[in-house]
Amino acid sequence: MNEIVNKALFTISGTAVTISTVIAVFCIIMTTLLVRHIVSRAIERTFSHIGTMRDGALRSVQKLIGYGIFLLGLLVALSTLGVDISALFAAGAFFAVAIGFAMQNITQNFVSGVILLVERAITPGDVIELDGQVLRVQSMGIRSTIARTFDEDEVIIPNSNIVQVAVKNRTLSDTIARVKTSVSVGYDSDLNHVRDTLMTCAKSFPFRRQDRDPVIVLNELGDSALVFDIAIWTSMPGERYIHRGELNVQIIDSLRSAGIEIPFPQRVIHNVNTMSE
Repeated sequence: MNEIVNKALFTISGTAVTISTVIAVFCIIMTTLLVRHIVSRAIERTFSHIGTMRDGALRSVQKLIGYGIFLLGLLVALSTLGVDISALFAAGAFFAVAIGFAMQNITQNFVSGVILLVERAITPGDVIELDGQVLRVQSMGIRSTIARTFDEDEVIIPNSNIVQVAVKNRTLSDTIARVKTSVSVGYDSDLNHVRDTLMTCAKSFPFRRQDRDPVIVLNELGDSALVFDIAIWTSMPGERYIHRGELNVQIIDSLRSAGIEIPFPQRVIHNVNTMSE
C-alpha cells in the first residue's frame, strides 16, 4: 500500500506527483472551500448581529474575502503539486499583459467590478438611475451587474459602464425620495383656496414621510392655466412611479370636491372676412 500511494504518476518541474500528493491537493481544495464557507457565515452572523452594514455591502465583503481565501488555497495546492509559484507569478504577469491587450473589455470590466466591490458605492438592493433608466440592483459580479427594471426585465450591465458614467444612486445614504407632479387650474381660481386644497391633499397622502412637509409652488403662468407643482417625500424610491400616479388621482379628486376647475387648453381664433367689390 505504501508503494502504491507513493508511486510517481508524473512529474512537474522535477517534482514527482504521487497518489498521496493528489489526495493532499484534493484535501487542500476541500479545506479551502470549507474555510471559505465558515468565514462567510461568521462574517454574516457578526455583522448581522452588530447591524452596522447593509445587506448589499455585507455580500460584497463576503465575496471579496471568499475570493481571497480561494486564491490562497489554490496557490497552496499548486505549490504542493510542485508548481513553482514564483515562476507562475512571472509567467502570469507576462500573460496578463498579453491577455489585457487581447481582452481589453473583459479586463476593464473585471477591474471595474473590483472597484465597485471595494468602494461599495453601489450594492445589491440599491435603486439606481443609469442612462435615464431606473433600475434595482439584484447582484454584482466581477464582470457584470444584474439589475431589474420596473417592467420586471433583467438587465446585464458591464461593470465598466457603471464606473465610467455618472450613476444616480437613490438609496446610497438613505431611502428618502421625492415624488413630484404638476396640475393646472383656471386663472379665475382663488389661489389661497387652491394652495390650501393641494396642501391638505398632499399631507393626507398615505405613503408620505411625516417628518417632511409637502411643498406647493406656483411654477408657471401658462397660456390658459396656472401650473402648480406638488412635491412630497417617501421612503420607497422604487415605488415613485406608482406613488406619482396615486398622488395624481388624489389631487384630481380633491380639486373636484373643492369646486376648482382644471381647465382645458384654450385658443382664441379671429375670423376676418374681407370683402372686395
